Amino acid sequence: MARKKGGGGKLNRSEIIQARLDPKLHMAAEIMARSERRTLSSLIEKCIEQASKSYKVKRNLFHPWWSEWPDQNRDELIYSECDEVTAEQAASDIVSDHEAIRFFKFAIYFPELLNKAEEELFNIIVTTNYFWKSYPVTMYNSWYQSYTEYLRCTVFEGLIRENLIEYWDKMKSGEVTPKILNALPRGKCLNAPLRAENRAIKEIYEKTDEDDPYETVLYIDEVNKCDISPNDTFWKKNSKKLMTDKIELKQTEDGPQIVATMSLPKDEAAKKEWIEFYKNKLDELRNGD
Repeated sequence: MARKKGGGGKLNRSEIIQARLDPKLHMAAEIMARSERRTLSSLIEKCIEQASKSYKVKRNLFHPWWSEWPDQNRDELIYSECDEVTAEQAASDIVSDHEAIRFFKFAIYFPELLNKAEEELFNIIVTTNYFWKSYPVTMYNSWYQSYTEYLRCTVFEGLIRENLIEYWDKMKSGEVTPKILNALPRGKCLNAPLRAENRAIKEIYEKTDEDDPYETVLYIDEVNKCDISPNDTFWKKNSKKLMTDKIELKQTEDGPQIVATMSLPKDEAAKKEWIEFYKNKLDELRNGD
């Protein structure tokens, strides 16, 4: 006679984990579970669910991973903009139908929680062109010659899910190396940047200075120009709040420069901070500093 399957025969909604409990704690859990007519695993699940509704975690909102050179921008994590959410909300933001996408979202929001192997895996993802959509950029070399190059999109919408999933298992097992992945073609070349791409670049001018190969000049208007260094602490910490209206190449006294027109954030408190920042910069110009 065939054995009748019980209610827990399928594990299509849960994952099995192993946990060690102190004998006294284990007995206390058994007493709680039996008093509620639950299994021990059901009690643990309930306790974790309840705790996740109140347990707060720090979520990273500033992502230096967008850079073409992420290793050089790792120090910018000290300028990270963060907020606090419950573990339940964090899990809702990260949840996905595939492990690769869940991992990528987790790495974005909680980079400090990654171990060394996970950091390396994340770095491989963000530097492999095959996993990303790219858009064309007009490049100018130091001899003023122009050519077209493609840059990876810098927003989550630019990630090509199916391409990452294709290599995910082999990446985890170490069957494919970064060298093999870098030999793959670009994932998809677009005709223009994605609409969500607020760091899109139209043109890049290359200088002969090896320590500072590119320079970005930002301004308020054509009358009161205000140059802002991208190394400014306030700029690094708050630039994600700005929206790029356009980026173009301008002729200046120092030659062609990349100029970005930015819009102030909609949040009133953030807007006041930026206005104060610009006023201080203009005061420096008027005082001849």
